[in-house]
Amino acid sequence: MGLIKPRWHSRLWHFGPQLAIAVTEELAEHPNTARVVYAAEVAIGIAIASCSTPENH
Repeated sequence: MGLIKPRWHSRLWHFGPQLAIAVTEELAEHPNTARVVYAAEVAIGIAIASCSTPENH
């Protein structure tokens, strides 16, 4: 959802310590930057998952 609706998705995480709130506010204000961050999260998740499969051990 962060790639499609970055402002909405960023505001979902608007809770917790002040640092987390500040980060989510910045991401909500800068949707293109948010898309880059969320795309990186997807890429990292896929890389970790692909390294964790039994075929790679």
